[in-house]
Amino acid sequence: MIDTIAFQIECVSPTLNLGAEKQPEYEIFRAASLRGCWRFWARAAIAGILEKPDPNTLRLLENSLFGSVEPAFQAFRMRVDRCNSPTKDSFLILPHKHQGKQAGFSPGSTAEVRISLHRTIHNQWDEPARKALLAAIWLWGNLGGIGTRSRRGFGSVALLPDADGKDAFAAAGLPKCCETFASRNSLVECLQAGIDNSFQIIREWISAKYKTKKSLDQKRGATEDMFILSSLAQVFIGEMFQSCNDLLRIIADKKAVADETGSAVPHRLASPMIVRLHRCAEGFIPVLTWSPREKLKIAKDIGNYQWLNDLGVKESLLGNGDSIYA
Repeated sequence: MIDTIAFQIECVSPTLNLGAEKQPEYEIFRAASLRGCWRFWARAAIAGILEKPDPNTLRLLENSLFGSVEPAFQAFRMRVDRCNSPTKDSFLILPHKHQGKQAGFSPGSTAEVRISLHRTIHNQWDEPARKALLAAIWLWGNLGGIGTRSRRGFGSVALLPDADGKDAFAAAGLPKCCETFASRNSLVECLQAGIDNSFQIIREWISAKYKTKKSLDQKRGATEDMFILSSLAQVFIGEMFQSCNDLLRIIADKKAVADETGSAVPHRLASPMIVRLHRCAEGFIPVLTWSPREKLKIAKDIGNYQWLNDLGVKESLLGNGDSIYA
């Protein structure tokens, strides 16, 4: 028996995902790229829930959802089809410097994803596992993006019901798909409920898969440098901007500060801060997810203080006055 999950993905901001040759016939969303994005957010949530498990434990849990090379098995098959004719254009990837154009897809480009869950000896795809996969996809669709500069606002997406109007995410206990939020408050409420529910779903899946803690290797410290999501306190929402391009320009104008909100030369570390855009009725809102390597506050004397203020970022989704600033 094959269970199928279907939903649509729409570009909210320019998506720089044309591949190495930048061909116009290139698909807007490649299955391999999507699978990699989903795996990233599953790993971040699992590591947060288990409080930084060792890589072997993390790999074991990841593989049960996304497949493995050794032992070789495919957890699911997926197909991505265009829902409309995507518009190709050139976009400034460094808009604050007015340079560095790259080809990509315009907002509004949409595709439908169909995932076929194959029950094998490696994965029976029971209900907890199915929901955990949807929770990982939901986290990506609301906190992450895809393609070049996806940590700086490009490649933001909206998750939508399938062509028949069925909402797989709502059926799994996650917030309903929303193409455009009515207000900033409705976005805040959706993210708070969705992140909490995603944590609960993934936690229940881990508990169902491993009945006792003895089944898990609980060594610590091996995942210190990876992106970890464990709390609403890591997610911040900015203010409304009427123009997507203006917002991308402000996001791009970030001052690199090593080990706090990004990496600086010569370190060249991946930024621990992911900024994406959500579309609302009156404009666009930046959502920032931060995985600091230490518990840090942003002091007024560093370059990123003004950058965060320009985005309207203040306190976290935890809603208890937990400010990002020192």
